[in-house]
Amino acid sequence: MSLSFSIELNNLNKTRDLGKKIAGFCLGGEIIYLSGDLGAGKTTLVQLVAKELGLKKVPNSPTFVMINEYILPSKLILTHSDLYRINGMTDLNTLGLDELLGAKNRICFVEWPEKVPELENIGHLHIRFIDGRKRLVKLSAKGMKSKKLLKKIGYVYFAD
Repeated sequence: MSLSFSIELNNLNKTRDLGKKIAGFCLGGEIIYLSGDLGAGKTTLVQLVAKELGLKKVPNSPTFVMINEYILPSKLILTHSDLYRINGMTDLNTLGLDELLGAKNRICFVEWPEKVPELENIGHLHIRFIDGRKRLVKLSAKGMKSKKLLKKIGYVYFAD
């Protein structure tokens, strides 16, 4: 059974609110995919989640370096990757990202996961920026851990 819902993030405060909700439930081992057009808000969401997790430094877009890592005050590692320039699973393995995904001491954000179709087989929370004008975002989950995360986010999101 598929679990998903959509929300409108038509201002920075609403995006910040989603970032707080995501950060509030990340304990390590989460894999969060981010899809959407260039400039849709993927990196901004990662920055807002990182801030809520206590990171003082503003995460940079990993477009050219492909993977950025940040040690959080909790000692978890926030891994932010951008697969825009990746050409499949071989490139992903060369980067070593396959070994980082799902590690219990990491929260992994992956921009452009569709560049490596095999990633769809891994349990993940997927945040799709689907309408740039309305800033409509669809959240869906695959795998038990990610479905639990999505249910928690949805519960607090719609309880407000």
